[in-house]
Amino acid sequence: MNAYFLMEPPLNVKWAGPFRRLTAIVLLGLPQKSLRPNGPGFATIEMANRMEPHKDTITVPGDLAGVEQVRLFVKGVIDRLFLAEELAYHLELAVIEACLNIIHYAYADRQGEIRLAAWPEAGRIYLEIKDTGRPFDPRQVEPPDLDRYMREGVKGGFGVFLMRRLMDGLDYRREEGQNVLTLWKTLPPSGASQTL
Repeated sequence: MNAYFLMEPPLNVKWAGPFRRLTAIVLLGLPQKSLRPNGPGFATIEMANRMEPHKDTITVPGDLAGVEQVRLFVKGVIDRLFLAEELAYHLELAVIEACLNIIHYAYADRQGEIRLAAWPEAGRIYLEIKDTGRPFDPRQVEPPDLDRYMREGVKGGFGVFLMRRLMDGLDYRREEGQNVLTLWKTLPPSGASQTL
């Protein structure tokens, strides 16, 4: 049997279960009768059974509407971990910056999807972002010359800089035609024992 839930902000969620993995089809701003898996504007969220270690994942279109869905997903992860406001802000901003870079650069000349996975492990929160756009290794980006940027009024170009400043670690690999960016942040001792 399927159940529909109204969430804040209003999201129409269709749960299929009970299975070891639950799949939720999330649709922003469209009537329930429009629910179609993998249709435009849909995000697929997989939430593993809480009795086993897992990663929560979301796959969204690589566009600005998809970034909002990612933001809501990250906020849900943050809420379940009961993280402090400043730490939550760092996680959310770093992920949004990564997604905006994907949209503007990796998918500059075509459309694609963004897949985000989040999980706690060994006192850290990990966020893994995948896309099939142009290869881009953010580890190769030199830190911006902030003085020059200020003098010349340069706009943009701070995404990777912000991710490095906000997170404790950043790793990249190209795997099976995908960019795989992994960000992590150390959790405070009180949040380290929390699970997603």
